[in-house]
Amino acid sequence: MTKGEHHHEIDFAKRYFAVEESTLDAASALYRLELLIDDAQTVAEHLQPLLQGQIAPAFFEFVSYYNVGFVTCLEWHAKSRLSDLISYDPKQIIELNKSIKNNVNTQLAVLTITEGLTIPNVLGGSIRISTFDAYIGALKALLKRFKDTETLDKALDAKYKGTQIRKILVDLYEVRNSLVHEIDLSKIGHWNIRSYSTFQDVLDNGKAIEKFVKRIERRLTQIAPEDFPNLLNSRGFPKDDVARLAREIRKLEKKISDSIASNNIYADLSVEEWNKLIRKSRSYIRSHLTFINGLYLPGQRYYDVRPYMKKTLLTQRVQYLNVIVKQLLGDSDATDGDEAAP
Repeated sequence: MTKGEHHHEIDFAKRYFAVEESTLDAASALYRLELLIDDAQTVAEHLQPLLQGQIAPAFFEFVSYYNVGFVTCLEWHAKSRLSDLISYDPKQIIELNKSIKNNVNTQLAVLTITEGLTIPNVLGGSIRISTFDAYIGALKALLKRFKDTETLDKALDAKYKGTQIRKILVDLYEVRNSLVHEIDLSKIGHWNIRSYSTFQDVLDNGKAIEKFVKRIERRLTQIAPEDFPNLLNSRGFPKDDVARLAREIRKLEKKISDSIASNNIYADLSVEEWNKLIRKSRSYIRSHLTFINGLYLPGQRYYDVRPYMKKTLLTQRVQYLNVIVKQLLGDSDATDGDEAAP
């Protein structure tokens, strides 16, 4: 790569990992999917009546392209979860080698460091999920990490309106690839031999995908540790990082307090002095959380960056407490804080 030339994996990582407005997460994939379903429903209400009196087959070409958007949501879902998995457990890079086609070369590694990124960031950006097998392989690797080898097959074998989810996904990828990469007689021939999707077809596809993805996400939330990145709640929204990090802060503060009380800490510090510092820190954090909650930022109706701000605030406290635990207590088992630490 010549001087000044951009590398797409570096550029991707800078857009989606090194920014506070990152949308590379499962919640964004689901949100986009729901937007497409709602859009198809709204358009159908207006345009379907226009097709009723026409000679069959009557259809609009653009309707089939909702399927392209649906597959993009599936790819984003898998890409985001594999990125989460690599960030959470870098050893999974070896297990995921078959899913990651682009190896990281020395030059790319140097650029990674130069841009302030990490190898997991770049690998996350290099993952390609362009086929049904790649998508399912990604989910299989994700669930296998937490010793679940059954949920995926059960979800694929489930049915939506009498059709197996597995068949819906396979057909969806085939339709997407045909639309994006091919022009044959089914695209430009006589209307009697055209391949097309009706509004009902795409609505059924979208809702089947939504059912499948939410089932996988519910199971992941059940089996993954609470510090796994970007977990969703039962409604499909991001879980509250504030509550999790607050618990971690209290755990670390207590660990230090207990050590001071038992004279195991190598510092001239009393429990009373330490507790006074804790109270000041909690007051500081409460004030800033109140400040953040009161902010009204442009575009937050569509993407609210305030949770990231809160996460940054609390993660810094976790990191600092971990330094105390490791350095003063010599504890190598201290937590590592959050994977997205600033």
